[in-house]
Amino acid sequence: MSTPTDISMADVVDVSAYPLGDHADPRYRAVVKSCQTRLRDYGIVELPGFIANDARNYICAEAERLARFGNHTSGTSSVYSLVSEAGALSDSRFPADHPRNFPCRTAVNAVAYDLIPEDSLLRRLYESDEMAQFIAHAFALPSVHRLTDPLYPLNVVEYGKGDRNDWHFDGGRFAPFTVLLDIRSAESGGDFEYVPNVRSKDDENYDAVSRVLHGDRDLVHGCPRAAGSLLLLVGTRTLHRVTPVGEGRSRLIAVLSYSPHPGMRVSDHFLRARFGRTS
Repeated sequence: MSTPTDISMADVVDVSAYPLGDHADPRYRAVVKSCQTRLRDYGIVELPGFIANDARNYICAEAERLARFGNHTSGTSSVYSLVSEAGALSDSRFPADHPRNFPCRTAVNAVAYDLIPEDSLLRRLYESDEMAQFIAHAFALPSVHRLTDPLYPLNVVEYGKGDRNDWHFDGGRFAPFTVLLDIRSAESGGDFEYVPNVRSKDDENYDAVSRVLHGDRDLVHGCPRAAGSLLLLVGTRTLHRVTPVGEGRSRLIAVLSYSPHPGMRVSDHFLRARFGRTS
């Protein structure tokens, strides 16, 4: 493949299957239509083989190097992303055994945006207008915008032994959707599981959420672990988790953050909790 200083979108994305930028291509239109349908009906869609074959090993090696500079954090929050300043889980409007007060344990190693080299393939993907346009089309939005804070727009996240992200909904701080790139699967554990569209703005569906939180797997789906896959998720209404990682190789993903609104950034409180710093 080309050197990192002379790369095109075709060096990063499998444009034979996902012709980003060519909006008139019937293949592009078919992918967008499929994404919109599945996101509407299920709140999630996986795009296997999104990253070109030649780029996968390069991105994996790059992410593995970057993970050494990540900030490892662990803690407990709410399934609904309600965290007090002291880190305690509390919502007095609901009883102690209510899903709103169910603990979500998280332990991850996160690499901030400012540590990812400007010539990396991951940055080429995230910062490309073609990618932003595709994300907007997939979620049936007029446009999306990259975040403006220095740390959160693009992250490499590693799940090592014992790391996890228990059942939760995304908080929707800047967007109701999430974009994840699967870089490397864990050798043991680290599976992505989800309950599609279990919650809506008109119905919290606490009964179903409670059943899942207490071990009922009738509604639970899993995503195959496949390096190079892109996952689009309406995380505010789709319950999801990453199971604990076991022995052996860690799991590596990239989180690409966009917003329907320009000029959005993550709060200093969240940045400090995630990276131990705000700038």
